[in-house]
Amino acid sequence: MLSVRSRIGLVTRAFSMRSAAACKFRLPEEAKKEFNNPAAKYTTAQDIPEKGTIYDKKPFMIEVKKGKTYMWCACGRSRKQPLCDGSHRNPFLRIKQRPVKFVADEDKEVWFCMCKQTDHRPFCDGSHQHPDVQAAVRGH
Repeated sequence: MLSVRSRIGLVTRAFSMRSAAACKFRLPEEAKKEFNNPAAKYTTAQDIPEKGTIYDKKPFMIEVKKGKTYMWCACGRSRKQPLCDGSHRNPFLRIKQRPVKFVADEDKEVWFCMCKQTDHRPFCDGSHQHPDVQAAVRGH
């Protein structure tokens, strides 16, 4: 059985081999109503008005486990995307964004935003399809 790190690497390579046009992700209308983050009532990081640096122009799927806490990188500087590695703490970067805490309420697949422009942090809402995001240069 492959480790989580190995599976993430395989998925990342598979996505990077496809063209941007082939990787258009559309969030189903019924899913837009279900942006459920049980940890949102305990943290305000998802309400910071500034958007992070664009890391990638497509979402990233992770199989989350019930009760486990995930810290989603909001600044776009983490080297462990889409999760936080503490890069926002670097005093020379002067980053205002903080990671968004997500606690899985069940075992499921979750699409985390990689462009950091979503309005439903930490989840992808299709913001990466906006022409401004597609035209932007990635920030890492």
